Amino acid sequence: MQPLIDTELWLAHKRRALARPVEGADFLMRRAAEDLADRLGAVERRFGKAAALFCQTSAAADVLAASGKVGEIVRVEMDEALLAGGPGLVAPPETVPFEDGSLDLVVSLLSLHAMNDIPGVLAQIRRALKPDGLFLGALAGAGTLAELRESMLTAETELYGGASPRILPFT
Repeated sequence: MQPLIDTELWLAHKRRALARPVEGADFLMRRAAEDLADRLGAVERRFGKAAALFCQTSAAADVLAASGKVGEIVRVEMDEALLAGGPGLVAPPETVPFEDGSLDLVVSLLSLHAMNDIPGVLAQIRRALKPDGLFLGALAGAGTLAELRESMLTAETELYGGASPRILPFT
């Protein structure tokens, strides 16, 4: 099967953004992290070991640490640059580098939609979780960026007589 998403190109875009930071450009990640904090706050239990999987920034790990509900937090990123000098593991895209049943909690913010095999990654996450483990994730889904998609379609149709795909397909 031919991959739908060029993960190397996606990663190159992330590296470029890190090299030229823009104040406030992480607003969406901060919002997703705030939502994560709300959802985690509703859970009445502690977690021994958690993984922040391909979250691109430390925002999710910071929320886990601030919650006081997690003993050990492991960040996993696709590239050393995304760890920004902090501790963590580097793993290839679509790889969950944990033993079966070794995690109590897995979180992933705004990156799973950029995987070519989302069901496969979710299956790996499920295997890595203990039987009573919890997965909290945020990814772009149907209806995301509808206004942007429509305005780009309208503009391109008026300017060029047709449209090109500009946004990833959503789950």
